[in-house]
Amino acid sequence: MPKRFCLVAGLFVVLWPAATWAQRSTTFGKDWVESHPFMITGWASAVTDTGLYDGSGLNVVMSGSGGPINQAASNMIPWIYMANYSAAEGAGWRQNALNQLAKPNNMGVGWLMDDEPRQVQFAELAEFADWLRDPANGTSDMLISASLWDSTLYPRPELYWGGPGYPAGGYTYEQYIDDWATTVRPDVLSYSAYPYLGNYAQYPSTGVAPTNLETHFNTLMRVRQKGLEHDLPYQVWVRAEKYRNGTGDSELRLQLFSALTTGHKGLYYFQYEHRNSEAYLVNYGDLGDPSDDTPNELYPIAAEANEEILKLGDSLRFLESKSVYFIPKGTHTTTPSRIPNYSSGVQQPQMTDVDITSPAGRFTDGMIGYFKDHDNEDYFMLTNLNFDANDSATDAVDFQVQFDSSVNSLLRLNRQTGLDEVVPLTNNRLNVTLPGGTGDLFKYNTGNGFVREPGPPPLPPPPPPPGLLFGDDFEGYVGRFTNGWPERFNQDPGYAASGWEAYTYNGSAEADSVTIIDDGGITIASGPTPGTAPGGYQGSQGFSNVGGGNPHGHTAQLPQLDPDTTLEFSTMINMATAQTPSYLFLGSDYLAGGSGATEDKIWVELFDDDHPGLAGKARVEYAVDGVGAGATFNLWNWETVGWSEVKLAVDLDASGEPTEVRALYRETPGEGEWTLGATLSPGPLDIDLTHVAVNAGLYATLDNLWITGPVPGIAGDFNADGTVDAADYTVYRDHLGGNAAVLNGNGTGGATVGHADYALWKQNFGNSSSGTTAAVPEPSTIALGILVAIAALVRKRVR
Repeated sequence: MPKRFCLVAGLFVVLWPAATWAQRSTTFGKDWVESHPFMITGWASAVTDTGLYDGSGLNVVMSGSGGPINQAASNMIPWIYMANYSAAEGAGWRQNALNQLAKPNNMGVGWLMDDEPRQVQFAELAEFADWLRDPANGTSDMLISASLWDSTLYPRPELYWGGPGYPAGGYTYEQYIDDWATTVRPDVLSYSAYPYLGNYAQYPSTGVAPTNLETHFNTLMRVRQKGLEHDLPYQVWVRAEKYRNGTGDSELRLQLFSALTTGHKGLYYFQYEHRNSEAYLVNYGDLGDPSDDTPNELYPIAAEANEEILKLGDSLRFLESKSVYFIPKGTHTTTPSRIPNYSSGVQQPQMTDVDITSPAGRFTDGMIGYFKDHDNEDYFMLTNLNFDANDSATDAVDFQVQFDSSVNSLLRLNRQTGLDEVVPLTNNRLNVTLPGGTGDLFKYNTGNGFVREPGPPPLPPPPPPPGLLFGDDFEGYVGRFTNGWPERFNQDPGYAASGWEAYTYNGSAEADSVTIIDDGGITIASGPTPGTAPGGYQGSQGFSNVGGGNPHGHTAQLPQLDPDTTLEFSTMINMATAQTPSYLFLGSDYLAGGSGATEDKIWVELFDDDHPGLAGKARVEYAVDGVGAGATFNLWNWETVGWSEVKLAVDLDASGEPTEVRALYRETPGEGEWTLGATLSPGPLDIDLTHVAVNAGLYATLDNLWITGPVPGIAGDFNADGTVDAADYTVYRDHLGGNAAVLNGNGTGGATVGHADYALWKQNFGNSSSGTTAAVPEPSTIALGILVAIAALVRKRVR
């Protein structure tokens, strides 16, 4: 029996506390996926035989009719209701949703607001989503989504848009998903992917249209990319029709397991059953006898595959997809354009080779997906992409995976038993035979088993650094491929979720902002394009006016930097995707482009120009008008490390000129201590830091921009530690009559330390930079306490 999301399991009672829709966590969808069994559902027009339903391996009923919802609820089967909402009938549909909630046993787990919505509907669906999130309506603990169009069956942009005002420049599938995610804010991305793999009458040599298979894999990857960018789980609808004679075991499994390998977190069957038809898993009878349910020949195939997927899903729902690669061997296939061919060490350096050792056939290809769990442990899923029309054909393919000497065994999550099993390796090599369309999930044998529990809650963000003038931690931002002007950072929805923050003591919040370079400053013959941001160095993109005073037409800029300001800029970068030398930049007019520009810039070159395989060293440079000084430091192997983090920290004087530049790095973004790679001390040079940028050609995340100044002085805080306390009295006492510089500017302003400074200390005793007054005794009380303690010590010694 499949695992259900039942009330008796206590999940909803325990896991979903009440919250207002405005306060709903941005990770609601991920938390939902991790707190429920892996979801496999199917569209149903009726559920008259619950035993037959349980036997199919599905664990949720989905329908747009009240009858099946009532049948599911009455039999303790979780349900998802498809509303097909429209604003014109808004009141009726809201009441319809409430009617479903009145069904017995509180078994509702989700809402599909619409089937294949168009962009012109997004605004009204966003209002409906907000209504569903409102706990006052009793709907707020349920998953919110819709079934989006696919890019396989209908790759027509006007269909995604769906109304007047169609953009003259076109409307891509990626724009469609971006608009959906940012406007409606669903909890998961749910979409159709019907590949129409079997058309043996028209294509007898291959059984499939030449482009259908590649397009199907590309669709999985397109949604995967958007799901990761928006930090949303993604789930796919699979075709379960017996739409032609001979839909086979391996063909259905190909749809299911390729989705798992690319990181999908739920499956929807279209469909479970249908009246008067043998096209789906079950024919539930006719109008005269609706109880006459009859499974067709695809039913046992789906039931067996679903049971395996539920066991793999116990772990897969907690894993984050890191990368996917294609393993080519088929004679009638080509590498999908959105899945690179596997090459040695691309994601997990201990894996040195993956081969298919079976003879080449029509579709004898493979796919490997790499994952990490919340403890940063590595997993991989190896899948056979071979399929056929014959139900009895195994379409098996042999794989050989080679590891380095550090890997002597693996763990495999057994698809039949759901148990962890140790797989010993001979000569550090895994040999495995996989049935057609089927995958196995492995992890490295570190002593820990397959993850089956949620990770710990994320740590709260660290407090802003003392003296922070401006900052943004870009929390939740995933990254943007920087090669191509349509994909500028400001177009990424991560910015809307992040927002700039200002922590100033010397300027207004309105002034403390930064202008995103919004289209890379495309340069035309007459100079930068009017109305756009200034040009970027080597196609770089980022943000400008971080130092203020830059006359490039931006209205947003920081106040004049104070003396001893430090600017820290870090970025997360995926060096495994880099194709050319990559850079971080801090600079002024040269980055702005245009006539008369000077080469004033600071940068980290992430590997030397003569890099073999992107490995080796990084270099820090500082240049003014083309003249600079460099420092080189060694890094880990960029080619195999994947996502990493690099930071530039620049100390500036009062005029914004750098006095020291430090390059730091750490291998795991957001974790561990920074390692100092190199330091430059260029001395006072003529440069205003006004731009921060990343050059084109890699996946990167602008992250953690901090601009800090000196903490405002506190009268009496002679040691400048942020609190006026007894330690400051010690500074006063030890330097009475000496140079007042030792008071760090927090005395009365005299040239020497005097009694007036003591009076100032006493008056401000207990004050701190946080604006609060510490609960500490008065200075006179401290002195009295010291005298009492001395007296007690004297009495003790006399005795």
